[in-house]
Amino acid sequence: MKKNTALLKTGIIDSVVAALYGFTPVLVVPLGAVGLYPLVGYLDFVLWPILALFVCITLYAMAAKGRHRGVKTLRTSYWSSSNQHTLPESLMLPEFLGSCSDPELILYLPNPPLLPTPEQPVDIPTLIALNGNHWRKIFTILAKLSSPQVDWRQYRDEGLLKRREAICFGNALLPINARHLVAGKASWARLGLDPSDFCSLDDQQRVWKRDSVFLTPYLDYRQFPNQLIAQLKQFLN
Repeated sequence: MKKNTALLKTGIIDSVVAALYGFTPVLVVPLGAVGLYPLVGYLDFVLWPILALFVCITLYAMAAKGRHRGVKTLRTSYWSSSNQHTLPESLMLPEFLGSCSDPELILYLPNPPLLPTPEQPVDIPTLIALNGNHWRKIFTILAKLSSPQVDWRQYRDEGLLKRREAICFGNALLPINARHLVAGKASWARLGLDPSDFCSLDDQQRVWKRDSVFLTPYLDYRQFPNQLIAQLKQFLN
């Protein structure tokens, strides 16, 4: 952001200077004073390309600032516009991702994905296309944990975050009667949750439970293999 601001200032200032030299006799007078008046005829061949260059730099910096501002806004506010009015007041949070008005399963992660326009309903294939394999793994594991049917792929692409799930990126558990999956040690620490206050659900102490709150590994294939998914799903159901 600071880099874009500096670039914008440079483009504007240098564009003004180049325009000043090109459209006024500011440069002509000093050249004549030092005996270089014959060079005046060649100034247009130098100043116009310079002016065009700095105008392009200015436009690029303005576009970059706009994209940064847009991404920042979208990262902090995204849910289906068609369901926004049905969300309870406690869910009208900028860190909330999902269009289900009464989620049964809430996943807590440290960072949100890159999002499309706020007006576009939640669409998992679109989010995967925008964010790549990292978020494909997250949505796949979440679908395997939450899918009420055998075909988790279809559920991931068509029903995930629309029927019974949500993802939260805030710093506290949402006050909702749901099962809360806090994924990764960074999220445990951010929400102030200590595994010593929980009961381990597996021999390797990878998943911990206290009431309806579960501390889990980050949603990655290595940390969260199918065997662990099957074990945890028994408790979630």
